[in-house]
Formats: sequence, C-alpha cells, structure tokens
Amino acid sequence: MAQTNARNHISTNYFSRTLSWIRLQLRQQAFFANMEYEFVRSWAKFVCRAAADNITSIWDLLPRYPSLVQPPPHIRRFLEYLVVTMQQLMGPLPVTDWSLERKPESYLPWLHLILLDFEAVQDMPEAPRLFSMLPQSSNQNQFITIISKSLQK
Repeated sequence: MAQTNARNHISTNYFSRTLSWIRLQLRQQAFFANMEYEFVRSWAKFVCRAAADNITSIWDLLPRYPSLVQPPPHIRRFLEYLVVTMQQLMGPLPVTDWSLERKPESYLPWLHLILLDFEAVQDMPEAPRLFSMLPQSSNQNQFITIISKSLQK
C-alpha cells in the first residue's frame, strides 16, 4: 500500500513541481522577470516539454507555442543550457506518465534537487511552496492506547 501511495504521489506531482522549478529559474532572468505570468508559464511548459521529451533541437518546438516569440540570443543560450542541464538531472528520459509509474524512485533525486532549490529561496516574495518528497503516511498506528477499563464504563 505504501509503495503504491509513493508511486502515485511521485507520478502525480512530478510535472507540476518541475514546472514550478522552471518558473523559478526563468524569473531570475531579467527577460522574464517583468513578463506576464501566462507568458512565463508558456515558456516553462516549452522548456519542460523539450527536457522531458529529450529533444535536442528545442527551437523546433517553438511553432507549437504560438504565444511565444523568438527570444534574444542570450536568452536562447540560457534556455538551451537549462534544457540540457535538466536532461542530465531529471531521471530516465523521456519522462512520461508510464515511466514515472514504472520506476518512480528514479525521479526522486530530481525532486530532491527541486526541493533544495525551493528551500533556498524561501525568503523571497512569491517563493514556491515547499512539498514533501513522499506522501504523508496515514496508515500508521496513531499510538492510541485503549484501556479495557475505560470501555467498561
């Protein structure tokens, strides 16, 4: 039961936490700092798709995101570096729902890195919320002692 809960927890939350981490990385660049949230969100989805699908030429994906325009050269380099770095750290690629459910433990180091980055920026306004790596177990005994004398009263 606990293994199933952990598997579901990881596969359910992997992409949302990855997208939050990417938005954190993007917001640290001046190009994205004052951009509307929806555009930053689209850029995050773009980067996540490129990294998770193990795409080598990320700019081939750009036409699938009509709200995004070609960024300046220094931002292009930053995004390419971000994707390559993520591909090295995310776990087995491509990352799919099937791969997350099959070997969720392979993706724990990536989620741990995300959590460490989130913890490091907690003093910032709009810092991402912290999360637990695994589900909180609700199956454990709650250490309630039942005394037979109290039941007889």
